[in-house]
Amino acid sequence: MRSLLTRTWGYIFLLLLLSQPALAETNLELENVQRQLQRLDADNQNTAPLRDIYLQTIDAYSQADTVIKQITTFKDDLQSLPQKIVQLKKLLSDEQNKVAVDTPPTMALSKLESQLTQLQSSQLELQQSRNKFEKQLIHYSRKPVEIRDTLSALKQQNQPFENSSTTDAQQSLDAALFSLTSLKIQALNLQLLVIPLRSEYDRLRLSWTDIELLRINQKIRLFQDQIQLLRQFETDQLLRGVNIGNDSQNRPTALLKLIKQNKILSTQLRTSVANTATTAQALRTLEQQQRLIQQSYNVIQQQLQLSENSFGIELKSFSQKFSNPKLKLDSKQEIAKIRLREIELDQLKLNIVSSSIDSSQWSENSVRELQLLQATSLDLIDNLHLSYSRELDDMSKILTLESQIQRQFKKGQSLLTEYLLWLPSVPSIDSSWPMQISQSSQHQLKQAYQYFNQLQIRPLQQWLRWLMLYLVATSVCLLLYKYQRQHEKIWSRQIGNVIHDKFSRSIRLILLAPITTLPLPLLLWIFLEQVLIVDNPDTSSLNQLFSLSIWIYLILCCWLRRPYGLFISHLDIAEEPCVRVKNLLLPLFVLGVPLIWLLLFFDNIPSLQLHSGLGRLTFIFLALLSAMFWAALWKVSTLHQLKQGAISWWQHAKLWLTTLVFIHLSLIVAALFGYLFTSFIVMSSLLATTLILYTAFSLYRLGVRWLLIAERRIAFFRARARRTEILAAREKNEDIPPLEENYLDLKSISDQATALLKAVCFSLMFIAMWLLVKNLLPSIDVLEKVVLWSNQITTASGVISENITLLSVITSVFVIGITILAAYNLPGLLELLILRHINLTPGTCYAITTITRYMLIIICILAGASQFGVEWAKLQWLVAAMGVGLGFGLQEIVANFVSGIIILFEKPVRIGDTVTIGGGTGRGTKIQIRATTISDWDRKEVIIPNKTFVTDQLINWSLSDAITRVLINVGVAYGSDTKLVQHLLQEAATDNPRVLTDPQPEVFFTAFGNSSLDFELRFYVDNLGDRNRAIHEINQQINHSFKQQNVCIAFPQLDVHLHRQKS
Repeated sequence: MRSLLTRTWGYIFLLLLLSQPALAETNLELENVQRQLQRLDADNQNTAPLRDIYLQTIDAYSQADTVIKQITTFKDDLQSLPQKIVQLKKLLSDEQNKVAVDTPPTMALSKLESQLTQLQSSQLELQQSRNKFEKQLIHYSRKPVEIRDTLSALKQQNQPFENSSTTDAQQSLDAALFSLTSLKIQALNLQLLVIPLRSEYDRLRLSWTDIELLRINQKIRLFQDQIQLLRQFETDQLLRGVNIGNDSQNRPTALLKLIKQNKILSTQLRTSVANTATTAQALRTLEQQQRLIQQSYNVIQQQLQLSENSFGIELKSFSQKFSNPKLKLDSKQEIAKIRLREIELDQLKLNIVSSSIDSSQWSENSVRELQLLQATSLDLIDNLHLSYSRELDDMSKILTLESQIQRQFKKGQSLLTEYLLWLPSVPSIDSSWPMQISQSSQHQLKQAYQYFNQLQIRPLQQWLRWLMLYLVATSVCLLLYKYQRQHEKIWSRQIGNVIHDKFSRSIRLILLAPITTLPLPLLLWIFLEQVLIVDNPDTSSLNQLFSLSIWIYLILCCWLRRPYGLFISHLDIAEEPCVRVKNLLLPLFVLGVPLIWLLLFFDNIPSLQLHSGLGRLTFIFLALLSAMFWAALWKVSTLHQLKQGAISWWQHAKLWLTTLVFIHLSLIVAALFGYLFTSFIVMSSLLATTLILYTAFSLYRLGVRWLLIAERRIAFFRARARRTEILAAREKNEDIPPLEENYLDLKSISDQATALLKAVCFSLMFIAMWLLVKNLLPSIDVLEKVVLWSNQITTASGVISENITLLSVITSVFVIGITILAAYNLPGLLELLILRHINLTPGTCYAITTITRYMLIIICILAGASQFGVEWAKLQWLVAAMGVGLGFGLQEIVANFVSGIIILFEKPVRIGDTVTIGGGTGRGTKIQIRATTISDWDRKEVIIPNKTFVTDQLINWSLSDAITRVLINVGVAYGSDTKLVQHLLQEAATDNPRVLTDPQPEVFFTAFGNSSLDFELRFYVDNLGDRNRAIHEINQQINHSFKQQNVCIAFPQLDVHLHRQKS
């Protein structure tokens, strides 16, 4: 340090000499520029550029004044810090040579508690100072690099200005900027000299703070112990001084109850005081553990940030020392119990105060004893309240510390995992590897031998109830297994039968497999956890994993059974791949589960030799076993694909099987080079990904089966309804009703439902894999740190800034895409789930699906926009403006849209109705949200906007009643028998089978025409299709009857009178 100061003193004195003239010159120039600025007219626009130059000059000189003050501070530090460092080193040396003599304080309890509060306040201040010094030291370690970068940039900018400027003001500004840059360079050079001194000084102050913290922690410990002793002493004195009484049988019953109650209260008080001492000790242990964890985290963070060659095994062993905080995590239950006891004490105190004991028959001594016992009870209750409040305070502190330790632990584990993934956890393989395997194997065999020798079996009465529970569970499982074997063959044969096939049978097979295979893993779990005494919690968790693995294997074998298993029979998977997978699962589980168990067990042992030797060998065997499993599936991979027909290139199973084999072989190579932890994490991710894909595939196949059952039933019910309509029409000799076209056909329902099912399965798979990758690879959280832009949002507390990250954008695009896909495939899903169970017309179903689709699209767009930072408060103005635009520009389109909704719900027009509108008549064939299609009698399709049906006059010939009246006008010659004409017309209408008898046909003599006697025949037909045919047939009959009866049909006559003009 002295040599450094000696070398730099000359430079410092030179800076001291240069800074004083610079300061004086700066002040003179600043005053000169301010006078020039005051002379300018502020209202004159011509001088505005000149005023801006003067203002920039003044700002540059003001900054220069600030920099000069910084230079002065740096110079003062250069002069004073060396002396302070020497003094502080001497103080530290003297303090370390002192012998600490801890004597317990002797003062009253109240003073001790007051002093303890002050000491804890001082401890908090010292801890804050220590954190401040640590942050400053980290800042000083990074600051020189930033300063040198800034110096390089300033030196490139600080070129001497030329005196060729157009004005004096510009020359003054250039000079000011040059002076400012020179002063900044000077300040940065001084700061580079000051930083080592400040770093050394703060490091010494940190050491001094640690000594002070150690001293004050010792004092706090002494004060706490002394306070606890005094509280215990006071409690003992209190319990000796109070009159609890004795429970003589000659006393009244009320006194005996009070005596018993006082004994219970005194016992509770002793227990509470003892618990307070235990809680204080636990609190002290947790505080020490929290400090160690915080310091460990800081050390890990600094090592990872500063060291470029961090070795993974050192970090891993350090993380294992750092992790696994031994916490009871039952503080909440203890706090709840204490509060419940306080409530009971309050109730007891209220009962004592408000009790009215009849002591009229008692002796005077008994009455005095009653009063004394009641006063003793109240005194004990008050002391118990005080003790419980202290215990609650300590338990609250423990709960806070436990949560802080857990958060710090998770934070540290996340940091370590993020770095350990990219670092070798063990050295690369070399010639010493066989020796490492041999030594680690011998050591582990010796440990296993000792462990098995120490195993003990619990007494029978401790695990007898578990044995009884196992017998009951096994009996239930056997009954369900018998039920499954009796019915699975029938269920399999009825698959495809539209009447008997049910989706619930597939669900039963799924649920029966875990139940029927439970006895063996349950027996193993009872033996390992309840019969044997296992003291190691890590071994206990591994035993549970071992039992769970066997259970999963048995469940898979049950589902893969042939020929009536779930996959072969119900999910329509090829039989040979299922049998092949089932045969391969046996060696995979028999060999793989113990290897995984060993790897997880070794992971808890921080031994470099174990991980390099036996741990690496175990992983290599496991990776080889997995690669062989995937390779064995190569031959049967094409059988299931042949069932599916043409597939894309990425759907070829051989491609993925080859990739998996290559990945596992690559993991073996990586483990040989030392990346054992990384390889194990990747293999675990592949295993979890395989399970996710397997689950998604099973859900998809189950969904396809449900869709097939629903589609078959829809087709069956539609065919049955259509057949009923045809039979009814034939019985009435009517035309077969037209097929309604405004509903989804079966193919559309199938395609839409399948597309939606794929989208749901893909979404679930994507979410599961994202959660998996996010948990295993904390570095993926970088998406949340990539801020694309910021948005100002208004809240109750004011305007705050909200960052829009890359993760928000990806999530928004994903949600919008999935929702739009679901919206366009919604009709098929609604038809399968809801609408087929409700008796609705096709028009209503179409209206429901259409409105739901548009609402879903609008909601998803609004939700996605919120992820982009677009608030509804801002978006509503855009919606209002769009509403105005729609009102003017898109008025007709919106009117047709609303009219379409009205038509679909009110149904003034239906498919197949004959309508007359705008002078045209035709039959409705299609009703959509914007327009309706009508086919006229020339079979031309006329597209009419829906607004026309709502606003114009509409004639619907078959809306509620298809019966219509037909009018036929007949004129006969003058002189004809009117009664005979009426009879013939009535007979022609009555004899026609198309004419309804109710209402009956009617004939009226309506008028004396110019050339005829006018008659009107009125009759009714039951549908519009019979009108023209009935008119034709009746006209034929009238003509024939009139010829037979010589009734002359009148024709227009015109009398012409010719008058000859007289000459």
